[in-house]
Amino acid sequence: MCGKVYYVGTGEEVAHHARPLASKLDVEIISSEKVADVATNRDLAIFFSEHFRRFRTAINQLKQKGCRTLYAIDGILEWRNAFETQNEEPACPWTMRPVLSEKVAAIGRSQARQLSFWGNRKKIELIGLPRLDDLANFEKQNPLRQLTSKKHLIVMTAKWPGYTDEQILNVEESLFDLKKALDFMKERVDVTWRLTGGLAEKLGVVNSFSNANGDEFHQQLKECDALITTPSTAILEGMSCGIPTAILEYNDCPQLTDSVWQIRTERHLKKVLNELLNPPESKLAQQDFVLHDTLECHSAASNRLVDLIDKMFTFPAGEMPESLVPIDETTIVGQLDHQFLFSHHKLFETNNVLELQAHAAELERDDNRLQERNELLEREFNRAKATIDNVFNNPFVSPFLKAGDLAAKLLKKPAS
Repeated sequence: MCGKVYYVGTGEEVAHHARPLASKLDVEIISSEKVADVATNRDLAIFFSEHFRRFRTAINQLKQKGCRTLYAIDGILEWRNAFETQNEEPACPWTMRPVLSEKVAAIGRSQARQLSFWGNRKKIELIGLPRLDDLANFEKQNPLRQLTSKKHLIVMTAKWPGYTDEQILNVEESLFDLKKALDFMKERVDVTWRLTGGLAEKLGVVNSFSNANGDEFHQQLKECDALITTPSTAILEGMSCGIPTAILEYNDCPQLTDSVWQIRTERHLKKVLNELLNPPESKLAQQDFVLHDTLECHSAASNRLVDLIDKMFTFPAGEMPESLVPIDETTIVGQLDHQFLFSHHKLFETNNVLELQAHAAELERDDNRLQERNELLEREFNRAKATIDNVFNNPFVSPFLKAGDLAAKLLKKPAS
């Protein structure tokens, strides 16, 4: 590495983004107003956002100086933030369409597909989200571990609950509906509220939210059984911990980040809440697939980001090739855990091939015996049916059977 690496933003904005890199390379946090004054064409600047004018101005200034620029996306993509902001909104309404920086570090495959659709295919590097690397060290929660005890649920909103008055009203309505449903379940579930934008006061609940740097929330995740959140990166954090995670979104707009459980209307509340507290194995397995499609987390994202930075230094600005950090496409995106999915089936308790072959042979023998017995019973049934048909069609017996049948029908007929 021949130049300096700058992480652009205030300390409060980027310290938690830069922290995972600190032990691997020398990173200097610098404001967007100063970076273009000090950076040279030997250096590289990392941006956590391209939404605001101060960042977009700095990127353009750095590119003019021949500096390398990298947009390390700090979370999920969100439709409302991309397409439904107000005219007076300070964020740029066409952010990432296209990306201004020379390279963009996508957090996962689904995001990479969306960015490619927006015209950034040659800039995309599949990296992950370094600030979530620590979640891989959490002991994975087993949501089925408590079958009778009271459950603990976190309900939270994104840093910006909405970008228009209508969006915020929809968020408020969804929270009031959710609170009403949870009030009926208070004997079964305790709720921790993490609400932003003054919503806790409007809802009349105690708010546990004090900061958005992740540490507080990650500690709370260790102690919860399920998570409900408006569209935010918290979706990935919950799923990374193996916790059943639902999106609460009454706004009628596309979801750029998927989830297994979604609450789009009041009608969804009862079923989703019951499943979050007692999740089906099939949906937990599907959630693991969604996680790996949404977040590149098969290994530490910080290592991939450092690798990308190192390789960017080997090329002059403006001459970056595609796929500096290629992902092995043979790598399985998650792995369906059949032992978990079919935990109620004894055969899935072992991966021993010989034991499974012995079970299969025994079942095959039993199946052959059942088929032979079924064929015998079918032959006996056909003989019995033929005998009954012969009796019924006998010219001497048939009139008496038909008369008896008519009498039975007359006896059942109600009096007029």
